[in-house]
Amino acid sequence: MTEITQAKANRYKEMETKRHQVEMRKVRGQSDKNYKSEVEGNEKQLKKMRSEFAVSKLNLENELERKLKNVQMSHKIKIRDENRRLGQQLDELTKSHDSKIDETKETQRSQLEKMVEQHKDSIDTARTQYKKSINKYEFDA
Repeated sequence: MTEITQAKANRYKEMETKRHQVEMRKVRGQSDKNYKSEVEGNEKQLKKMRSEFAVSKLNLENELERKLKNVQMSHKIKIRDENRRLGQQLDELTKSHDSKIDETKETQRSQLEKMVEQHKDSIDTARTQYKKSINKYEFDA
Protein backbone atom coordinates (compact mmCIF):
# COMPACT_ATOMS: atom_id res chain seq x y z
CA MET A 1 0.00 0.00 0.00
CA THR A 2 2.69 2.33 0.62
CA GLU A 3 3.84 1.75 -2.88
CA ILE A 4 0.39 2.52 -4.21
CA THR A 5 0.13 5.57 -2.01
CA GLN A 6 3.60 6.55 -3.08
CA ALA A 7 2.64 6.07 -6.76
CA LYS A 8 -0.57 8.05 -6.25
CA ALA A 9 1.40 10.79 -4.51
CA ASN A 10 3.95 10.83 -7.33
CA ARG A 11 1.16 10.95 -9.95
CA TYR A 12 -0.57 13.71 -7.99
CA LYS A 13 2.74 15.55 -7.73
CA GLU A 14 3.32 15.21 -11.49
CA MET A 15 -0.20 16.37 -12.29
CA GLU A 16 0.17 19.32 -9.94
CA THR A 17 3.53 20.14 -11.48
CA LYS A 18 2.07 19.97 -15.00
CA ARG A 19 -0.96 22.00 -13.96
CA HIS A 20 1.34 24.54 -12.35
CA GLN A 21 3.53 24.66 -15.45
CA VAL A 22 0.47 25.12 -17.69
CA GLU A 23 -0.82 27.82 -15.38
CA MET A 24 2.62 29.51 -15.36
CA ARG A 25 2.77 29.41 -19.18
CA LYS A 26 -0.72 30.88 -19.32
CA VAL A 27 0.22 33.64 -16.83
CA ARG A 28 3.53 34.24 -18.65
CA GLY A 29 1.69 34.44 -22.02
CA GLN A 30 -0.87 36.82 -20.59
CA SER A 31 1.90 38.84 -18.99
CA ASP A 32 3.78 39.01 -22.30
CA LYS A 33 0.55 40.02 -24.04
CA ASN A 34 -0.07 42.78 -21.47
CA TYR A 35 3.55 43.95 -21.74
CA LYS A 36 3.35 44.09 -25.56
CA SER A 37 0.06 45.97 -25.47
CA GLU A 38 1.54 48.46 -22.95
CA VAL A 39 4.64 48.90 -25.14
CA GLU A 40 2.45 49.41 -28.23
CA GLY A 41 0.28 51.92 -26.36
CA ASN A 42 3.32 53.80 -25.11
CA GLU A 43 4.91 53.72 -28.57
CA LYS A 44 1.70 55.14 -30.07
CA GLN A 45 1.58 57.81 -27.37
CA LEU A 46 5.27 58.64 -27.95
CA LYS A 47 4.70 58.81 -31.70
CA LYS A 48 1.69 61.08 -31.14
CA MET A 49 3.73 63.30 -28.79
CA ARG A 50 6.55 63.53 -31.33
CA SER A 51 4.08 64.40 -34.07
CA GLU A 52 2.42 67.05 -31.87
CA PHE A 53 5.85 68.43 -30.98
CA ALA A 54 6.82 68.64 -34.64
CA VAL A 55 3.56 70.43 -35.47
CA SER A 56 3.99 72.76 -32.49
CA LYS A 57 7.58 73.46 -33.49
CA LEU A 58 6.53 74.19 -37.07
CA ASN A 59 3.74 76.49 -35.87
CA LEU A 60 6.17 78.36 -33.60
CA GLU A 61 8.69 78.70 -36.43
CA ASN A 62 5.94 80.05 -38.71
CA GLU A 63 4.77 82.47 -36.00
CA LEU A 64 8.33 83.69 -35.40
CA GLU A 65 8.87 84.08 -39.15
CA ARG A 66 5.65 86.11 -39.40
CA LYS A 67 6.69 88.31 -36.47
CA LEU A 68 10.13 88.79 -38.02
CA LYS A 69 8.54 89.84 -41.32
CA ASN A 70 6.31 92.31 -39.44
CA VAL A 71 9.29 93.78 -37.58
CA GLN A 72 11.29 94.02 -40.80
CA MET A 73 8.38 95.75 -42.56
CA SER A 74 7.96 98.14 -39.63
CA HIS A 75 11.67 98.98 -39.68
CA LYS A 76 11.58 99.44 -43.45
CA ILE A 77 8.71 101.92 -43.09
CA LYS A 78 10.50 103.77 -40.27
CA ILE A 79 13.71 103.96 -42.30
CA ARG A 80 11.81 105.23 -45.35
CA ASP A 81 10.06 107.89 -43.26
CA GLU A 82 13.32 108.89 -41.58
CA ASN A 83 15.06 109.15 -44.97
CA ARG A 84 12.20 111.30 -46.24
CA ARG A 85 12.40 113.55 -43.16
CA LEU A 86 16.17 113.85 -43.46
CA GLY A 87 15.81 114.65 -47.16
CA GLN A 88 13.38 117.45 -46.32
CA GLN A 89 15.76 118.79 -43.68
CA LEU A 90 18.59 118.67 -46.20
CA ASP A 91 16.48 120.58 -48.72
CA GLU A 92 15.63 123.19 -46.08
CA LEU A 93 19.27 123.51 -45.05
CA THR A 94 20.32 123.82 -48.70
CA LYS A 95 17.74 126.56 -49.29
CA SER A 96 18.80 128.35 -46.11
CA HIS A 97 22.45 128.08 -47.12
CA ASP A 98 21.71 129.36 -50.62
CA SER A 99 19.74 132.31 -49.23
CA LYS A 100 22.61 133.16 -46.85
CA ILE A 101 25.06 132.97 -49.77
CA ASP A 102 22.82 135.28 -51.81
CA GLU A 103 22.52 137.65 -48.86
CA THR A 104 26.29 137.65 -48.37
CA LYS A 105 26.84 138.28 -52.09
CA GLU A 106 24.40 141.18 -52.02
CA THR A 107 26.04 142.64 -48.92
CA GLN A 108 29.51 142.32 -50.46
CA ARG A 109 28.27 143.81 -53.75
CA SER A 110 26.77 146.82 -51.96
CA GLN A 111 29.93 147.24 -49.88
CA LEU A 112 32.03 147.05 -53.06
CA GLU A 113 29.80 149.64 -54.77
CA LYS A 114 30.08 151.85 -51.71
CA MET A 115 33.87 151.49 -51.71
CA VAL A 116 34.02 152.22 -55.46
CA GLU A 117 31.80 155.28 -54.92
CA GLN A 118 33.99 156.48 -52.04
CA HIS A 119 37.06 155.87 -54.16
CA LYS A 120 35.58 157.90 -57.03
CA ASP A 121 34.65 160.65 -54.59
CA SER A 122 38.17 160.70 -53.14
CA ILE A 123 39.66 160.72 -56.67
CA ASP A 124 37.34 163.58 -57.65
CA THR A 125 38.26 165.43 -54.48
CA ALA A 126 41.94 164.83 -55.16
CA ARG A 127 41.49 165.97 -58.78
CA THR A 128 39.75 169.16 -57.78
CA GLN A 129 42.42 169.89 -55.16
CA TYR A 130 45.11 169.20 -57.79
CA LYS A 131 43.39 171.53 -60.26
CA LYS A 132 43.10 174.20 -57.55
CA SER A 133 46.73 173.90 -56.68
CA ILE A 134 47.72 174.01 -60.37
CA ASN A 135 45.51 177.04 -60.87
CA LYS A 136 47.07 178.63 -57.81
CA TYR A 137 50.56 178.12 -59.19
CA GLU A 138 49.55 179.31 -62.67
CA PHE A 139 48.27 182.52 -61.29
CA ASP A 140 51.40 182.91 -59.21
CA ALA A 141 53.72 182.32 -62.06
